[in-house]
Amino acid sequence: MAVKLNKNRMLESWALFIICALLLLFTKPFTAQGSLAHEIVRLSGIFLVLICVMGRIFTTAFLGGHKNQKVINYGPFSVVRNPLYVFSIIGVLGVSLVSQRLGIIIIAPLGTIIIYHFLVKREEEFLLETFGQEYAEFCEKVPRFIPNLGQYHAPALIETDPKRLFSSLYDALWWFLTVGVIGIIQHIHF
Repeated sequence: MAVKLNKNRMLESWALFIICALLLLFTKPFTAQGSLAHEIVRLSGIFLVLICVMGRIFTTAFLGGHKNQKVINYGPFSVVRNPLYVFSIIGVLGVSLVSQRLGIIIIAPLGTIIIYHFLVKREEEFLLETFGQEYAEFCEKVPRFIPNLGQYHAPALIETDPKRLFSSLYDALWWFLTVGVIGIIQHIHF
């Protein structure tokens, strides 16, 4: 099921990554290294990556290993239907800001939003087919990508899968590794 739903996402993501890598290697930052503007943009990007990582771990706790087994409509899923994707978009914006390349800041988040838009369409078809009216009602109440924080609710206790939480911690390392690699490339580039 996951392979079918993600059929184009990996290829599209790699194409976007290659474009951004080329921009990183062959363009100059829009701020001078060491300037206050450079540090503000860089730290803003790192802050967004931290939000991404914490949000993805928090969301994974609420998934609890029940993905595609039931409609989860509490926790982060009570404010937005696709919190993992929303946090990933925030992370991509953060990494883009760390790069300090205007092309990447525009292309990477926009490309990610487009990729996720089509992925979510396929996932929604699957979930509507699988859960029917329950999922349709969930879609009516909860926005797809723009969180409505006023709708947040969660039970006092949730059941979660420690292996999935560990996996999300492992995934977090990739976000920080990306930030580190960009820093190394920028250091070599100057």
